[in-house]
Formats: sequence, structure tokens, C-alpha cells
Amino acid sequence: MGYINAVNQSGKKYKIDLNKEVNRGGEGVIYELDNHTVAKIYHDGIDPLNQAKFDFLKKLDKALFVAPQELLYDSKSKVIGFTMEYLDSSYYPISNIFTKSFCASHNVDKKVKLKSIENLIKALEYAHKMKVVVGDLNCFNIMINDSGAIKLIDTDSYQVPGFNHSGRLLDDIRDYFYQGRINEHSDFYALSILTFNMLAFTHPFKGIHKKFMKLSDRIIHKIPVFANDPDLIVPKCYEPINDLNLMGQYKRLYMNGERFLMSLSDIN
Repeated sequence: MGYINAVNQSGKKYKIDLNKEVNRGGEGVIYELDNHTVAKIYHDGIDPLNQAKFDFLKKLDKALFVAPQELLYDSKSKVIGFTMEYLDSSYYPISNIFTKSFCASHNVDKKVKLKSIENLIKALEYAHKMKVVVGDLNCFNIMINDSGAIKLIDTDSYQVPGFNHSGRLLDDIRDYFYQGRINEHSDFYALSILTFNMLAFTHPFKGIHKKFMKLSDRIIHKIPVFANDPDLIVPKCYEPINDLNLMGQYKRLYMNGERFLMSLSDIN
């Protein structure tokens, strides 16, 4: 298939093998460079990461985030991508643990899930202290392993001072109650959606409602799966969360419209 020639700021040359594609998305393609490093190469027409945003993102905690390591340039000194950590095969998208069968086969129990949620809370606290908004905090941009360690990926899409978020994000975590605005509060909302899905095996606003068919309408009219609405058919996979502290937080988020960073204090 060929190669892409690139060079970093220090003049180190890379010959990126197009046969070593790891993944691809709307913005670019990820290629393996070695056992520890990959390169994200942007599609034509996509605005690349610039130096100022790169300098900000590379400060992210490497224990929690897969951040850009070095910018890559073409022969005309144009940024075409960047390098980043290559996660080992023990990591998988957090969406995997939304299903009971996967959790059973990987021994991912409530203890592991609570550990991963605690790590997600820590990651958001860290990002927001840096004035970083994740924006698209979705189930495919968070990687987890069987022990509950997490790594947040797609960090080049984050909103940082001077660079607004693109507004592109998965519908499942868009906060329609607040018109889809992207800020720290939308991160809090997205986190709650993910954690509910992890613990209850369903999205809090899925199911079939006789009057409000769209996800957005369910969110706006505050009808989560636990609302005891006679017009709502909840998904068969739904498993109610018994912890009163957790459920109290979800009720505040979905039925009161509050936005706050969840806490696992006093939760077993």
C-alpha cells in the first residue's frame, strides 16, 4: 500500500507503513509505528493540531490520558498528524462493559466498575483544573482494562483555552436539556450517562415511550428508565441500581436538571 514520510520537530524521520493501520475515524487514521507508539495522520481537509494547542495538551497526566507526544510534518513543514502512546491489548472501549455477558467473561464486577468510575471522576477533575473541557466524553473515547484502569483517548479534540470544541459528539451523551452546549457541565452529564450505562446495563434514556419517541425529547421531558412512567417500556437488559446514594445523584441529574461532578463517597 505504500508509506507516508513524516518528520518531527527534532528532525527525526518516520516512514509510516500504510499496511499498519490500527484504527480510523472521522478526522484521521492511526498507524502503528512500534510496540509503544502510534501516529495519527489527519484526513485531507481536516484542520490539524497546531503548536499552541499541542503544547497545552501534552501537559495532560499520562496515567489517565493518551496525549499527543510530538507533531509530525510533511516535506513542506505542514502538520499532518502527531504521535501518541500505543495502548496494549489489555485495554478495550468502556462500551464493552455495558453488556452483562462481557462483564461475566472478563470478571468485571461492581468493584472494578466503581474503580473505573473513580478514575473517570479523577480525570475530569484534573482536566477541568487545567481549564480543559473533554466535550465528546463517549464510550469509544475511554479505554479500560479488567482491573479498572482507564485511558482517555482522542484528546486532540478537547476544548482548551483559545480553542473551542468542534461540537461534534455522539448523540448518546449530548445534553439536550441544555441545548447541547459544551462546557464543564456537559462533561458532568456525559459522565453520568456512561456510569449509569455501566451499572444498569442500559442508557438512562433508552426504551420505548408512547408519546416521546426521540432520545432528545425524553431528556428534555425528564423521563429516564427509572421514572415509573406508564407510557414507557424499559429495555429488558435494564438492571436497577440499588444504591440509594447513587440513585439520588441520578435523580438530581435527570429529573431535577442539575449538573455536578458525581461522587462515590459512601458508596459500597
